[in-house]
Amino acid sequence: MKADAKPLKRLLPGTDRYVVPLYQRPYVWVHDANDPEKDRLGPYWTDIKETADAYMERSKLVAQADGDESRVAPMTPHFFGAVVIDQPVKEGEVTTQEVIDGQQRLTTTLLFLAAATRMCDAKGMHKHASRLRRLWQQDEDLELTGLARFKLSPTRQDQDAFLAVMEGVSLAGNRKSNVTDAYNFFVGQLDEWAEDLPAGSEEPYFDALRDTLYDHLLLVDIRLEDGDNAQGIFESLNAQGEKLLAMDLVKNEVFRRAKRAGTGIDLDVLDRETWSPRFSEPWWRASVRQGRYVRPRAELFLMHWLIDQKGSDISASALYIEFQAIARKEMDEPSLVQPFLDRFIADADRYKSLDSLAEGSPERRFFDRLAIVDTSVVYPLVLRLWRWADDDQISRADLRLALVAIESYLVRRFVVIPSAGKNYNNLVLGLLRTIGTATQPVNNPVQQLIGYLSESEEKTRVWPSNEAFIDQLSMQKFYQGYSRRRDEFLLRVIEDRLRKSSAKTEQGSAPTGLTIEHIIPQSWEEHWPLPDAGDDVANLRADKVRRERIHRLGNLSLVTGSLNPALGNDPWASKKAQLLQFSTLQLNADLLTNPLYSVKFDEDSIDERGERLARLLVDEWPGPESFL
Repeated sequence: MKADAKPLKRLLPGTDRYVVPLYQRPYVWVHDANDPEKDRLGPYWTDIKETADAYMERSKLVAQADGDESRVAPMTPHFFGAVVIDQPVKEGEVTTQEVIDGQQRLTTTLLFLAAATRMCDAKGMHKHASRLRRLWQQDEDLELTGLARFKLSPTRQDQDAFLAVMEGVSLAGNRKSNVTDAYNFFVGQLDEWAEDLPAGSEEPYFDALRDTLYDHLLLVDIRLEDGDNAQGIFESLNAQGEKLLAMDLVKNEVFRRAKRAGTGIDLDVLDRETWSPRFSEPWWRASVRQGRYVRPRAELFLMHWLIDQKGSDISASALYIEFQAIARKEMDEPSLVQPFLDRFIADADRYKSLDSLAEGSPERRFFDRLAIVDTSVVYPLVLRLWRWADDDQISRADLRLALVAIESYLVRRFVVIPSAGKNYNNLVLGLLRTIGTATQPVNNPVQQLIGYLSESEEKTRVWPSNEAFIDQLSMQKFYQGYSRRRDEFLLRVIEDRLRKSSAKTEQGSAPTGLTIEHIIPQSWEEHWPLPDAGDDVANLRADKVRRERIHRLGNLSLVTGSLNPALGNDPWASKKAQLLQFSTLQLNADLLTNPLYSVKFDEDSIDERGERLARLLVDEWPGPESFL
């Protein structure tokens, strides 16, 4: 690279013209008097004004020295930062150069020049205006039109606003734009500046402003040479600036490769009609939690997509580098670029559609439950299966069968082996390799998936059997054995299955706002005393048996939040009466109508009820035996 500090008269000479590539972000500089960290325009204007003031003070000193500039210290220029410019391309009479970095600063400079030019004209300083206009507008003899008339063409999102400002017209529809806001801010500041000048002696101040803009504001002009990596330079220079998402760099990579491959793809159309309508939506940049990650959705998608494409693990902190590796391989020929783009865009649309599946559909239920068991690691697998179903490489029935198997595997493992999630990364990678590649499934991929889930008896991989599932649910601590959210989830599933099997209950899910109720209360000693077993040893044994069962599934139900305190530690007869009067849940109807509990509810009742409810969950999540 070559670096040279240049004043604006050398940076914006003659017929030079700068173009901001389509893949770069839009103009984002704003004025915010209440937030110095966000305010970029206020300091920009302050720097110009202070430099012009310094120029005026020096001019006065030169006048006092009878015009002998050698007797006065030279003017100290103000450095405005750097711009990185790609190698120039001659296009007719105009030399076009691509802005690799510094487009925010360069755009701001041209907006200020336009505002200063028009202020000079408005104040009758037409010669000053004429000189300043040469810095931002091409010679009219060139007979150029549109954006080509001006020495900068911003990225597509800003072109309408920038052209309106440069031509001195209103933006159609009075749309809000950072470009017009910045221009209007400078117009206001310059008007205030001009109004405060000493009456009758304004011209020296206009001289100072003009000469400051021409000669004393320097930008470090970094010019790329043959062999320089423009992409790497862009990333390095932006690493500490406004946060770039990995998807921003992916756009950069895709558009540069599409351009250099000579594909004939219209990048403006690609950006306007395909890329920006999708990835500029706030939905993509919003941070959400998936498993242990809290990241923008765009980066979560990219992470899942890369794992699917590679069939191997990736570094979540190096998503762009991982994408580059794939792009180098799959976009290295012009004929491959469009199919790669089509596949990537289709997968992005597919991923977004998963967030708006029809309420009550099996697919929506799968993702809702995936969030409850807090396991997002299967997304690459699900994304691949969904793509195959959309492309008719597997049937919709096979997709749903795969989702049922995956959900059963995950739920059964979190019940039987609460720490199971630690090895899911390797599991998913094994599944991806077993069922094919991102674009080509093996024969019967869903059966291969089920076989892979079923084949291992090791604790780190086993798909718990019906026997293990029922035993864990009914005979082990359930309440707070997982988490309150998961406890309530499993009880709600039981309630929903009871509703479906009851002819007296309208179909539908359980109401919201339910809480967990212990039938035999946690503080049971006063109202639920144990019968005397005959001796101290037997009494201690009975006490131990009860305490072991207090938090088991068979001793739990759901009630509304308002009913829970009312039931409290009441004895069984009182609880039954209140449940009969106030509860419409099938979990409680079962308690009230079952003849086994008509007189008492005890430890044997907990065991019997626990196993029976556990079998309902077996029906909800069939085990490996059901898929063979």
